[in-house]
Amino acid sequence: MNSNTLESFFYNEYMPHGHCYMWQPHILWTNVVADLLIALAYFSIPIALLIFAHKRPDIGYKKVVWLFSSFILFCGITHLFGIITIWQGIYGWHGVMKSFTAVVSISTAIYLYRILPALVTISTPEQVEDIKQSLSNVTTEKEQLYLQVEQQKLVQFMIDTMPIGACLLGKEYEILLCNDTFCSETGFNKEQALAIKLEGLLAPDDPSNLDFLSKLNNKNTLFSDKDKLQTILQFKNRFGNVFPAEVSLVKKQFDQQHYYIFTLQNLTEIEEVKRQLIESHKKLERAINAAEDGIWEYHIPSKQMTWSDKFAELIGANDHLEESLENWKQHIHPDQLKIVETQLNSLFNKKERFSIEYLGKNSSGEYGWFNFIGKSIFDDNNVPISMSGSLRYIQDSKALKQQVAEKTELLNAIYEGANNAIWVVSVEDTEQFRFLTFNRAASERLNAPSEQVAGKLLTELSGTVLSADIVEKLNHHFQSCVDIKSVSEYSEMIPYKGKNCWYFTSLYPILNADNDVVRIVGSSIDITSQKEVEQQLSDNKNFLENIIDASICGISLFDLTQQNVVRVNQRYTDILGYTLEDLRNAQDKLSIYHPDDLVDISNQIELVIQSPVNASLSNKHRYRHKNGGWRWCSTNTTIIKRDIYNNPLIMLTTFIDITEQLELMEKLQESNAYLERFAMVASHDLQEPLRKISAFSDMLSERLTTDYELDEDSEFQLSRIRDAAGRMRVMVSDILGLSQINSMAIQKTVFSLNDVVNAATDQLQMAIEDSEANIIIENGEETINADKSLLIQLLQNLISNSIKFKSDQSPIITISIQNSAYLTIINIKDNGIGMESKYCTQIFEPFRRLHGKDKYKGSGIGLAICQQICKVHGGKIECQSELSQGTNFKVTLTK
Repeated sequence: MNSNTLESFFYNEYMPHGHCYMWQPHILWTNVVADLLIALAYFSIPIALLIFAHKRPDIGYKKVVWLFSSFILFCGITHLFGIITIWQGIYGWHGVMKSFTAVVSISTAIYLYRILPALVTISTPEQVEDIKQSLSNVTTEKEQLYLQVEQQKLVQFMIDTMPIGACLLGKEYEILLCNDTFCSETGFNKEQALAIKLEGLLAPDDPSNLDFLSKLNNKNTLFSDKDKLQTILQFKNRFGNVFPAEVSLVKKQFDQQHYYIFTLQNLTEIEEVKRQLIESHKKLERAINAAEDGIWEYHIPSKQMTWSDKFAELIGANDHLEESLENWKQHIHPDQLKIVETQLNSLFNKKERFSIEYLGKNSSGEYGWFNFIGKSIFDDNNVPISMSGSLRYIQDSKALKQQVAEKTELLNAIYEGANNAIWVVSVEDTEQFRFLTFNRAASERLNAPSEQVAGKLLTELSGTVLSADIVEKLNHHFQSCVDIKSVSEYSEMIPYKGKNCWYFTSLYPILNADNDVVRIVGSSIDITSQKEVEQQLSDNKNFLENIIDASICGISLFDLTQQNVVRVNQRYTDILGYTLEDLRNAQDKLSIYHPDDLVDISNQIELVIQSPVNASLSNKHRYRHKNGGWRWCSTNTTIIKRDIYNNPLIMLTTFIDITEQLELMEKLQESNAYLERFAMVASHDLQEPLRKISAFSDMLSERLTTDYELDEDSEFQLSRIRDAAGRMRVMVSDILGLSQINSMAIQKTVFSLNDVVNAATDQLQMAIEDSEANIIIENGEETINADKSLLIQLLQNLISNSIKFKSDQSPIITISIQNSAYLTIINIKDNGIGMESKYCTQIFEPFRRLHGKDKYKGSGIGLAICQQICKVHGGKIECQSELSQGTNFKVTLTK
């Protein structure tokens, strides 16, 4: 350790202070206990200061409190360090703490002297008492003023709560004061009203307003302190609405000044009540005149009868017919008159309402049924003084009742003949249910006659007509209908004759005046067949779901209105790894597509949306797999659901993973390119030595023939060399042709069968003539859509094969054609030597021979070329043959 360094300052291995006490316990512990007590005192004093400052914030001087608290706190910490240094020599830290204490102490002293002048000005207790006395006097005056203000507020409150508007006007009729009612009636607040004169509130052009204004203008001569103007005026509120009001204007004097007391009472409600009474009276008149009933009244003492216009119209009375009881009786049918008179005489002294139906003449002079309704009015002595009532023409209602009776009979027939079970139960006070009635279908469902069920409680049928389980179910359903007090519908299965039958039941509650259910009408429909169909539909749905999930294609449904995927199948998840939840919760819906394909995908969707119904578009683009890789997919997109305006709603996308296919295709293209280059190079490299072999063998043959006399073996060997070179040249040429057919782009044109057969036979003219072959063309005018040069090559190979493998007879080659909507089929049939059927597929393999090359010349590639030509046309070639029965080649081409 170096002296006079920072390290020596905080060195903690100095001699403890206890050595100064020579570790004498009585000296050591005296200092320790004293320092500890001093520290505790120092720690408690800041707490007390802070509590005092918190409880007396009005004292102020918070900085002094915090400085004193800090100073005393640091003093206490210094004493604690004094205890620690007895055992630990950390004098550097002790010095640092004393330095902090010193800084806080000096700061406290400086700040205390700075605020000393302000502290000196603090009031003495005597000065505080004087201030209290002054405040008491001010408080007394304030309370008196407050009482006056409260009285003024009460007066203002009383004025504001008056049901009429009131205001104080100046000498120019300007508003000086106003109450709340006046403000609410005019729509102005009190500040806005002070800037308005009385004439500004009156509706212009009203005669009563103009007369009132003229009186105001003549106030010096016509309006004195004793005068009072009172009238009804039309006022205009702040919003421009006009209303009637009763006003009064009184001139008063206050403090040698003249003022005007103006009051206003809104008459809108009173006017509205008048208008309603008038309108009600008019409505009553219109209702009486428009009603189908005629109104009448008969005054018994005077025997006078009055009736309404409708009454007169109903009985066919003219305008000059006197309103009397006798004239009314004249329209009654003679057979009904005595009956009506007898009933009226018996009803005069009764207080009950009466109703008499009789036959009388109507407005057309024909007899019809009338209903004469009325009631007697009695005086205080219980003597009848008048009768009043109405007359109604009920001919139509009579006919309607007849119809109702007939319909009721019909409904009863329907009720009993319906296939639906219908029943009625009453709700007993004991919370039980009693069957009142049920129809034939219900009897059949219960397998019990109505007499065994009607009138019995539901619980009484348990174990006899119904099983205990069914009784419990019915009781539960009935009670639920009672609880909810509304229609209850449910489906349930009930065994019937050993078969599980399903029923859809509706319960209709009938409520009384207290809104309690008193009866329940039940109707049950047999839905067993519907349930079976639903089960089949559910099974079919599950079956289709399994088919969709097991499909080789990934399938997704996109809701164009929600802009989200609503369905994917299992294959979608298998191919791309995403579940439906992953797609729905994805923040970036386009992140699953390759950025380079987004434009093509957007264009494809737009084209699909604008395309005709059921149209679909195909495309190839890349999807991002959930694990991060890219997958090439071949997609097909179509709209499967549109709204009534043909707007697209649901878009279906199906796709298959073609990543491996494209990778294999790329490898295949590379392989084909390599094979093509190899064929080209090989054919070129092989042609050169073959030409040399042919040339040198010809030169050698000529020399040997000239210089030597060759034997037969030498000539045979030289000829074999020339033949082998020639065959090799043909084979190389055919191999090159085969490779080129595999890669070349075909050029399709439309031509007839005659054209292509004639072109092929022209090149084989010598072989045809030598073999005396007969070429027969059937349907030669039919057209073919193919590459003409390749098809000529195909027919040339097949015709030359038929000539080459001819039998002892002259070759007969028949070429026919058949066209369909999508295919063209060409048959080439000959009468040659034929072959076993097991070789019909092997002959299309390159270099495949069924006979020795010495007997039948050729490269062995001709039929392989034919097969390749068919493949590049999207078709195929087949062979049918038997030994000595000829051969038939069937060429199928797609259009």
